Amino acid sequence: MGIITFLLGNKNLMIGLILIALVAGTGVYIKVLKSELATAEAEKVTLKTELQVSQNSVKNLQSSIDNQNTAIAKLKADADVRVAAHQGEINTAKQTALTYKQQAQDLMKVIPKIGVEKCDAVNQLINQEIKK
Repeated sequence: MGIITFLLGNKNLMIGLILIALVAGTGVYIKVLKSELATAEAEKVTLKTELQVSQNSVKNLQSSIDNQNTAIAKLKADADVRVAAHQGEINTAKQTALTYKQQAQDLMKVIPKIGVEKCDAVNQLINQEIKK
């Protein structure tokens, strides 16, 4: 019980010690906060630098994408022009193919004359086509 009596008898001393401990604790806490602030500011500088690098990279990528899109649009336009330029040739080739197909079908419909051998009938048919 001597400690309790001592503490109660020296209230002012105890309050003073508690206040000194609180001030010392606050000082330590302030030092910790200042240290954390310095660390946070250093991280902020690093992050700003990284952000700037990242933004520059995004700008470069966007520029590259724009260049590629322009090139693709030009290639498409050129291809459309080539298709349009050759469309007449394609139509002519299709028409020629249809003509030859019809001629082949007409030849298949020819019935050889009765009494003429098949070889002679084919030979006559070939000669007729050559004359045309």
